[in-house]
Amino acid sequence: MSLVMKLQLYVQQVNNALEETSQQVLASLPKIMRDTKNLQQEALVLKEKMAIVRDEIEKIEHDTGKSINTIERLDSLKNKLYLAKQGLHESDNWTLLGKYFIYRY
Repeated sequence: MSLVMKLQLYVQQVNNALEETSQQVLASLPKIMRDTKNLQQEALVLKEKMAIVRDEIEKIEHDTGKSINTIERLDSLKNKLYLAKQGLHESDNWTLLGKYFIYRY
């Protein structure tokens, strides 16, 4: 077999292989398109869910900020009430001590 004939045979085999591969690609193209469309839809659903989660996180941060402010105000009020209680207690002790000295002497 001559070199030209071998070359023609290889070219024909490559052509056959290309034709077969092309047919396989064309046959799988609808499935690829369907899978691509499904993937695109899933990506949109994921994007929507991520937006919902982001909104929920922002709401929680906002609500938590309000709660922290309320807790700080309550803590400040508690400290003021505690100081007032101590002052009243001390005042009461001085009153009792004064009465004790008045009745004693």
